[in-house]
Amino acid sequence: MVLFIFFFNTKTNPFNPIYGTVWILVLAGVLHFYSVPYITASSALKKLDKEFESISESMRVPMGRSLLQVSIPLCLPAILEIFIYYFVYSMCTVSAVVFLYSANFKVAAIAITHMEEAGNYSQAAAMSLLILMTNIGIRIAYEIVTSRLRKQDEGRRKIQ
Repeated sequence: MVLFIFFFNTKTNPFNPIYGTVWILVLAGVLHFYSVPYITASSALKKLDKEFESISESMRVPMGRSLLQVSIPLCLPAILEIFIYYFVYSMCTVSAVVFLYSANFKVAAIAITHMEEAGNYSQAAAMSLLILMTNIGIRIAYEIVTSRLRKQDEGRRKIQ
């Protein structure tokens, strides 16, 4: 982690402008939690039939169109699961963020630590509850969306 900080803190680094912004926090979160979403995405792509590419190529359908109309809809549950994973774990992480946040950009997980250090235990508990309720709300929205996607998929299968 210290190398990560030194890398972004040097003036000769082309990525130096993102230091102290939300983008470095997003980059740290993506890199920090990369393994599980990678496995999820690769297993979702492995489930796709390999003939989709061959058929779209033989019919001269552009790759972007087949990606948007075939691959992404079939992998949408995995894409949503990856988003949920990143969101929930990034909301709760303190390990990387504590070194990368700036005074201009306050992160809720770090604010909890500062409140607890200052002796404001009730405010820290309220902020923790706010993070928990946000995560639960996002998870409920995810479950609603995926259940609707499953119902649509079942409807399509009945038609075929």
